[in-house]
Formats: sequence, structure tokens, C-alpha cells
Amino acid sequence: MKKMMVVLVALLFTLPLLAQESNTAQEKVNRKVARYLKENRVKDLATYLQSLKTCPTKAVKVENIPSFCVVNAFRRNGQIADKDLNARIDPIHLQIQAGAGKEAYAVVDRVSIFKALEYGLREKYKALYHTSSVAFNKNNYVAFYKNYKNTWLKDDVKQLIKRYWTWSQLHTYDALGAATMNLMIFAREAKIPVKEFMVIPEEDMICDSFINGAWKVAIKENARDLFRTLKYHTMMYYFSEKTDMYEGSLNVIMPDYERRYFMLPLILIAGPDGTIPMDVKRGVTSVVHQCEEQVQSYQECSGYNEEEIAYAKRVCKRLKESAIEHKVYIKNAEELRAEAKTKAQKKFQKEAETPITSRHIHF
Repeated sequence: MKKMMVVLVALLFTLPLLAQESNTAQEKVNRKVARYLKENRVKDLATYLQSLKTCPTKAVKVENIPSFCVVNAFRRNGQIADKDLNARIDPIHLQIQAGAGKEAYAVVDRVSIFKALEYGLREKYKALYHTSSVAFNKNNYVAFYKNYKNTWLKDDVKQLIKRYWTWSQLHTYDALGAATMNLMIFAREAKIPVKEFMVIPEEDMICDSFINGAWKVAIKENARDLFRTLKYHTMMYYFSEKTDMYEGSLNVIMPDYERRYFMLPLILIAGPDGTIPMDVKRGVTSVVHQCEEQVQSYQECSGYNEEEIAYAKRVCKRLKESAIEHKVYIKNAEELRAEAKTKAQKKFQKEAETPITSRHIHF
């Protein structure tokens, strides 16, 4: 009796664990992909994924009903169509070819290849580093990426690190800024273009929080140059993408320029040698010109009154003055000639006003 009780208790503790071992089509493929990756059989994994059939779009014969089908096909070059981790994988009702006037359907499981890869790579990462893949670790990420950078898995590993292992876990904008800066640092060390890991918040109202989070990491990791790059592209986004002279009224557009004008000095973080890159100068100069072009368009449009146009001119003037003050405005040939002419006139006027007795005369 005692022995039977021990067996019963053992079963009670074992059954819940057995129940967790689900055997849906997605989970079966997940485990198979994880096994290929654990055994470092990357080429064999590609062959296996190529063998999986995509879900039919037309009616099929009874003998051709698949046990499951995939929602994102695997191509020979290693690319996957529809890399959405949230792709619907609920079963579909697949129509079966039947006689005229008859309808028949089979319920077929759908599988996402990308979900399977995400699962397999997480498991591989956990086996290598004994920690969760979503806990950012620059050195681990670089080493993990290098395992696959010369394989067809390269782009998928980058996308998983960027979108699903880091950014998707964040709930605050300062954390997003910190994660973005961390990933840009990772990208540089992994020899990946840092722009691939750069994110810019959709709404400018949260920009300060995002930038503050990035700045803290930049200071800690001595990455002011990357912070400058992030800040510059953030500014360009809000000037060039979020502000459109054909959307909204002048009273909506110009205050946005007013706010960005005050951000300008913060954006321009000089490099280690104190210099500001030429691409930043060109970008800021283009912003000033864009503002001036908008003012010109307001003057040519009958929908704006003199007060509104004067306000627009004032904002653009301050923006340009700020850019010149911070030595990030590139003057064109016409402006340089006008500046030289003004200097010459001032010099001539000063000499003309200076008493002859106080001048240095050389014979």
C-alpha cells in the first residue's frame, strides 16, 4: 500500500510536467529547429526548412491534405517571407476538392518558420551563456552573432537581437533610448552598420526621455560619437519627416520648429577631438534651408497673413543664427561673398572714421 502511494504521488507531480510538453505542429517544428541549432547543423536546418510546404491558397485533393503548413516560406537564399513574429498560426479550414455543389474542409495547423527560428536561437543562446537572451549582454551578443555572421542565419539573428530580444521587452522611453544606444555599440563591435540598430521615437513629446536614456549609456560606455549620430538623426526625423508644410496650419507647423530650435545645441555633441562631422553640418544647413523654403511658400500663398509670415521669418532667423553660432551652418558662395563685402565695408568705414594722427603711417 505504501509503495502504491509513492507511485501515485510521483504520478501527481509528473502529470503536470507531461501536460506542458505540447505536441502542436508549431511546437514540434520549434523543437526540431532547436535540435539542428544545438548540433550546429545550420546547412541541414536550411534543407529541412526548405522542405516545409506553404499553406495552399486553393482547394486541394483529399490525398494532398498536409499534416501542417507554414505561413512564411523559406527561400533558398535564406530569406523568410513575412518575418512577423506575431504572424497568425491558428489552424485554417483548408478547402478540399469535391464534386459540383459540394463543399468540404479539413482543419490544418499553421506553423511560422520565424517563430521556430526565434525559439531555436533562444534555446541555443541559453545553452551557450546560461542566461536569457533578452537580458542584454554586449559581449555575449557579439560572440553569438559571430557564430552565424557567415551563414544564411545572419539577418535573422540581427533581427531577433534588435526587435524581439531587446526592444520588445521595453516599456519606457528612457529604457528604449538606453537599449538603442547599447545596440548601436554592439553593432559597431560586431562590424554591422550602426544605423541598422538605430530607432527614433514616433512622437517628439517623448524625445527628451528617450535621449536621456541614451545619453546615460553613452557616458558610461564612452560612446559620445554614437550618441551624436543618434541625436542628429533624431533631429533630422522631426524636421524632415514629422513636419510637413502641406499638413496642418502654420500655427501647428511653426511651433514645432520653435521647439526643435531650442534642441539644436543639445544635438551637436562634438567628437573626441572637439570637431563636428561634416554630415552633421550639412544636415543642419539643410534644415535651415528647409525652414526658409517654407517661409517662401507662405509668402506665395494667399492663406497666410503678414503676422503669421513675420512669425515664420523670426523663427527661421533664430534657427539660422543658432546654427551659425554653433559653427554647424555651411554658408554658400553668395553668403560668403556678402559676408566678405560687409567685412570690407566695415573695415573701410572704421579706417575712415579713425583720425589720421592715430594711424600708423610708414614711409
